[in-house]
Amino acid sequence: MGEKRSNNTLIWAIFIFIVIAAGVYILYPFWKDIRVKQSELQKQEAELHDLKKRQMRLQQQNHDLQHSPAAVEKVAREELRMVRKDESVIYLPKDAETKWKEKRDAERK
Repeated sequence: MGEKRSNNTLIWAIFIFIVIAAGVYILYPFWKDIRVKQSELQKQEAELHDLKKRQMRLQQQNHDLQHSPAAVEKVAREELRMVRKDESVIYLPKDAETKWKEKRDAERK
């Protein structure tokens, strides 16, 4: 009788192990898919956050351009390269500042 009871216990232990292993085997792809979806969601939330920040910046810039002559002048000078009648513009090559800093650093040594 004791041997029959230990055989039943062993059979139940094997059965439970098989059920758990089958469950893991069946559920693992779903778990993996959930992890991938969570990662994609985090990326999209970060992108949404960046887009909201950009929207706020553009709304502020729009407000400034509508209400501040100084903001209009700044955009006209920096982006449109406009100048006043009595001003002269000197254009430097793009790498002129870098070359000047390198030359200055070399002279300091």
